[in-house]
Amino acid sequence: MNGTINIVPGAVGDEVQKLSKLIETFQNLSDTYMKTNQKLETWNSPNKVALEQRIEASKPAFNEAVDVITSYKDVAGKSVALVAEAERQIREKLMA
Repeated sequence: MNGTINIVPGAVGDEVQKLSKLIETFQNLSDTYMKTNQKLETWNSPNKVALEQRIEASKPAFNEAVDVITSYKDVAGKSVALVAEAERQIREKLMA
């Protein structure tokens, strides 16, 4: 290795787009969950309590996944911006 970091802004930007789509998917799943949960309120079945407990138990992991994906997206987006700014500064100095 020569001690340089090779970041390809376009590739990172593609990853940001993918992560944005994943976040949107998670948000849609969350909306679906809320609608399903509302329907469960009127459902009468011996399995209802067990299902509600499983749904509640899954919430923390679901929320953590959304947080992790969002943080990756934020870091990737900031990395693209920093690389673009560094390239701009290098161009300015080379043209000076």
